[in-house]
Amino acid sequence: MRRVSILLASMLMVIMVWGGLAATEDLTGNDILARMEDSFSGSGDSSGGGIILTLSLQNEFANGVTSQSDFTVFGRTVIDRNKGEDADETTYALMVFLTGDDEGAIFLTMNPEDEREKARMWLYLPALGMTKELVSEEEQGMSFAGSTMSYGDIGGSTRFVDNYTAEIASEEALTIGDTQRNVWVLHLSERADARDDVDYPAMSLWIDKEEDVALRMQGLNEQGTIEMEMESLALGTFEGSLTIDQLVSRNVLEGTSSTVTFHGRQRPDRELSLSIFDPDTLKDFGPSEYGF
Repeated sequence: MRRVSILLASMLMVIMVWGGLAATEDLTGNDILARMEDSFSGSGDSSGGGIILTLSLQNEFANGVTSQSDFTVFGRTVIDRNKGEDADETTYALMVFLTGDDEGAIFLTMNPEDEREKARMWLYLPALGMTKELVSEEEQGMSFAGSTMSYGDIGGSTRFVDNYTAEIASEEALTIGDTQRNVWVLHLSERADARDDVDYPAMSLWIDKEEDVALRMQGLNEQGTIEMEMESLALGTFEGSLTIDQLVSRNVLEGTSSTVTFHGRQRPDRELSLSIFDPDTLKDFGPSEYGF
């Protein structure tokens, strides 16, 4: 079962290509939550050779100041046939900062499917000519490109089903742009035996009934106040599967927002070598070799 970051699940969702599951009757909230996690298909890497994404991130702060950064993301999922099916995938994602204050930096994540292993993250800083692994909570909590998201939000991982109990609140039609999707609305409560420290004791998810994609999300604090919300603004398709082409993440209490727009998804001309996901060689990586 794929694991997704609770705070930034939708950031991972737009990197994934979804394989929808057939609808069934009499599903519980926990069933739907499990289907959502199961619907991940190897980080959009069903071909095994990898995927390349281009995206932009625009931040808007409470004082009206804005900033923008552009990225190329190289992703590949590797399957280890020596492991069981529930732990045989490792997903790599390499994010190259093409513009913005951190231009030239590279963020690398390695996310094993095995729940006994933690995700690992590295950041290459061109000004210092060095790569640093982000290990501590303070390091992983640093703002990603000045956004409402942290490095840990994007690179970290956990499992909804291990941390929340879900109930179906309603079924409704959700309008996104000029598209209407039928969704389940789930209310999530933190489990007493939660496996991980979670960011929000309660959440709401709007999950597409046909393809099991979470299209909207809210995180609530102990007082029941909405602190974070994420909303899909535009949808598309890639290789026959539903994708989120634009989403916004809002820090409701601070009045800041970050909008992620995906401009392209493509398969590489040749298999992405695992060597580009080696933290020791990040300083040598050149996106120009792939046309960026």
